[in-house]
Order: sequence, then C-alpha cells, then structure tokens
Amino acid sequence: MSTAGRTAPGASRRGDRPEGQLFDRPLDRHSLSFGDHIPTNSHYTGIKLGAIGAYLLGTYMSHRYTRRQTLAAGATLVTTGALAGCLGGGDGGTEPRTVTETKPSTAAHPLGLEHVKLLNEKPADYREYDVNPVGTFSAVDVVWLYVEPVGVTTEAAGAGEERIQLQSTLTVTGPDGRERESTEETFDRDVPSGGTDELYLFFHFSPTTQADSGEYTAELTVRDELADETAKTTTSFTIVGLPTTEPPAFDLENLVFVESEPTGYREYTAVSDAVYGPDDVIWIYFEPTGVGTEQRSDGDEWIELSVRVTTTDPDGNERVAVRKTIERTIPEDRDVDKLYLTASIDLQRPRVGDYDVELDVRDRIGRDGATTTASFTIEDEDLALVETFRSAVEETDAIDVEIDRLRLGESTLRFRYTSSNTYGDDAFDGEVGYIAGVFAAVVDEGLSVDRLRASGQDTDATEFAYRIDAAVAQDYMDGVITESEYVEHVFDSLHVRD
Repeated sequence: MSTAGRTAPGASRRGDRPEGQLFDRPLDRHSLSFGDHIPTNSHYTGIKLGAIGAYLLGTYMSHRYTRRQTLAAGATLVTTGALAGCLGGGDGGTEPRTVTETKPSTAAHPLGLEHVKLLNEKPADYREYDVNPVGTFSAVDVVWLYVEPVGVTTEAAGAGEERIQLQSTLTVTGPDGRERESTEETFDRDVPSGGTDELYLFFHFSPTTQADSGEYTAELTVRDELADETAKTTTSFTIVGLPTTEPPAFDLENLVFVESEPTGYREYTAVSDAVYGPDDVIWIYFEPTGVGTEQRSDGDEWIELSVRVTTTDPDGNERVAVRKTIERTIPEDRDVDKLYLTASIDLQRPRVGDYDVELDVRDRIGRDGATTTASFTIEDEDLALVETFRSAVEETDAIDVEIDRLRLGESTLRFRYTSSNTYGDDAFDGEVGYIAGVFAAVVDEGLSVDRLRASGQDTDATEFAYRIDAAVAQDYMDGVITESEYVEHVFDSLHVRD
C-alpha cells in the first residue's frame, strides 16, 4: 500500500483551526470563544429507506431498497418569539383543511395531503407514531407533524428507479394572527419504481419557554414540481404556557469534546470517547443556561459572563488555565436560550493519559455561577500500532511464540520472544517471515520507527537475533521490492548470538 495521501498521526484536526486565539486576541495556543453565530434557522432533510435506516443531508444512500419508501423531512427553526419549528395537524387541534390545485399529471390521482397527524414524538415508521389526541402541547414539548403525500408524480431515473421532486412551504401563525415562522424544504430523491405508495413527511419544532399561550395555525403547502400540482393543508394546535416560576438556575450543560471549532449552536462533530492524539487541538463545546440579561435601550439584551478553564495532566499538575470576561449584546433576532461557548486547548508535548478539565463560569448579571468537570484522553498512534503488532503475533494460529518484551524506543521497536521451534528449521523460518509481514503492515499503517530489532531463544535455548529496516518494509508494502527481496533482507541479518 502506498503512503501517498495518508494523513500523519494527529494531523487530521489541526488544519481546521486558527492559531491560538482568545476572542481574536493572541493567547499562547489556548483559546475561548463565544458562540457568535447563534442560528435563527437550521434544518435538515433526508430520506429513509424502510428498515434500512436514515440517510440525512445527502449522505451515501444504499441501493438495497425495501418496498416501503419514506420521504422524511425535519426542521428546527429558532425564533426570538414564542415558537421554534414547523408543523402540520391531524388528530389534535382542528380538522385539517386540504385544497388541491390540479394540472395534468402522470400520477393515478391528483396530488393530495392525507393522514395528517400531530404527534408527541418522532414517528418510528410509516403510520407508526404516538398521536396527540387533543392537539395541546406545553411550551417545553417537542411537537411533531406527520403527513402523507399521495398522487405524487415520478419520472424515470434509470436502473429501476424513479425520481420525486417535491417542495414544501410551512407557515406558522401565532395567537395574535402574526406570522411567526415560514420555511421551505426541497425533496429531490430517487426511489424504486412503484415505491411512492407509502411516502410520508414529518416536521418538528420546539416552542421556547417564553411561547405565548393560545391557538396557533399551521399551513403546509406541498408542490409536485414534475406534475405542476400543489396541495395544501391547514390545522391548528394549542400551546399552554408554563406557570410563572422563578427563572431557571444558571447551569452549564451539553459539554462535548469536538473535532474542530464549532460553527454554530450544536453544530459540531463530537470526538468519540473524547480521545485525542498528541498533536491534536482539544476543542470543548458547552452551553450556559439560565443566563441573566439586562435589556438595553436599543432592545438588545446584555450579558456578562466570567469564564475560567483549567486543565490538569495525568500527574495532577495544572497544565493550562485561562480567564476571560464576556460582555456583549444578544441581538433581538437571536435566542438567549441558544447560547454556547467554545474553548480550545493546545497542549505542548503532552503525556499519554487522562486529562481533567474544569470549567467555572460566573454570571455577573444573574449573580450566579456554575462549575463542571470533564475528562479527555491523549492516545499515541504509535503505541496503538505496537499493540496491534502484539495482538497479531500473540493471537494467531499461524505461529506459536511467547512475547518476553515489546518496547517502543525513539526510533526502534525492540521485540524479544521465545520461539516454539528450532533455529534454522522450516517452521522457525516461517515464524520469522510471519513476524516480518506483521511489522511491514504496522509500518504501512504509520508506525513511526526506523527499524525492528528482534531477538529471542529457540527450543534448544539458542539465542538468535535479526533486524528489519522500516524503509525496506515500506518498499515491500508499496511494491517497490518483491516478497523474495524483502525476505532476503530479513534473513540476511538473522544470526545466532554468542
């Protein structure tokens, strides 16, 4: 295998970050950022193929189809008013009204929207859901809409597939008759021929805790671009406001270790098990909740937070600490419930092991504060590859050796073992060849050494040793030299030790 294009250990995340910044001010490779880009509109669309699973945002879609085809859409629309989201109606609220504007269509029936339901949770599958029977939700509920488009026109897409082209517009009106939100979704998907009989759409929203109590109206319009047809449905639902209570206590929630600097509210890629390489930048995402605010004369809300981040290494020594005061406005078109903070930590020559992070945030306006802790791990890829080498040698039926020592030095992997064969016989030679093959494989995976120095003892207590250069092993993996040439390199160094 060629090493061309392979990312060096730990380099995968470093390219995504700027140099050490603290709110755009230089800071010795450690930074803390405020979530400037609090989104007012974020949504996803996708298509789910029956029981096979969901494939969102244009990810790879399997060509192993089931008869049931699910066209799924979701939206999360953050507003500064009472409502976040989009929906339609069904068994809860008023009976939906559906109007179809018909033009010539190749479908068996004109486009329509049927089986419209308000749900308590995300639908599990086609007509598998928990209906809200009265159409009433609290301001902390997530509201789901389910609707089935029928009479959808398709066009041939090749390979036994047909294409669907739908566009939806959903408008939500509050109790005062004022439009609260309007959003559009586009569905341009290929489905198996004849697979449009069980399509369904779903939408969701989460009212804010400040949502106005009363009746809301939602109008959903779906247009079939292929047939030039439009269908509409209108329904209503009720939001019951929360009882007047004391403001929620200040807290820190949703602390996540992420790959690179987050791009918005909950827009990040989490790092699995919070494990980083020694050259990675550690990014932390977290959300302050119950933040106190002061309203300014221009209508914007003002916040003041004091943040301290402390990192402790595996030996218990404080490695990095930073303080920052955040004083800024939250524009009127943004949601104070959607604040987030990020911090980056660039450890210099870190030790392998577990690190602790303490986040201490003080809310100066709310006169409150919170502290939370979390841990991340630094792992070294070379050490992981050494363990791969160990497992491949020990946990195989191909050879039978007992490892006495396996140590990774600065440029050399030292390996001592006890052979189950006699020096010089065919089984012994095969054992050496197998070990040489395993070494070549871990070198090709990125083990950063110059050589393997192997030594050991055979069944007659004969001491032996040999050496394999990593460059030669890589040439073998890259096809530069033949297997015979690689074997010759290994056995040229094999000798009996005095």
